Amino acid sequence: MLDPTSYGALNLPQTQVGERVQIVLPTGARTPGRITAIGPPAATGGTGRAGGAGSGGGGGSGSTPSTLLTVRPDLPRAMGADAGVPVQVALTVQSVRQVLAVPVSALLALSGGGYSVEIVLPSGAHRLIGIRTGIFASGMVQVNGPGLAPGTRVVVAS
Repeated sequence: MLDPTSYGALNLPQTQVGERVQIVLPTGARTPGRITAIGPPAATGGTGRAGGAGSGGGGGSGSTPSTLLTVRPDLPRAMGADAGVPVQVALTVQSVRQVLAVPVSALLALSGGGYSVEIVLPSGAHRLIGIRTGIFASGMVQVNGPGLAPGTRVVVAS
């Protein structure tokens, strides 16, 4: 079995031991895991497990991580045989269910602040309506506003 792998992050979101995460391998494949420890980084440069692109939250910034996140894969065999391969860890920091969502490219910024979307009425006519936004994720945004219901057609910028 593989040892748990430690990852550093400069801006770690609120997390707790036992929280589920997704480990994103260099191939893009994902495998589930759990946080097993959260704490300050070791005082010495030592293990080599938190170096490279895995530290600092990605991009190989070279910054010293302020928090060390230790993650254990649920399926160690999915990690492969290479112990020093840099990976990314995906945390879900907020989620909602059963909401209306539109592509982010459907949002129109209003000059006074806020957003609107252009809806297509059953007659084929178009109308702008003011909306409130919620969570943004994967190119989509949660929306709420008068005239929006499941199946409402919105215009999306191309």
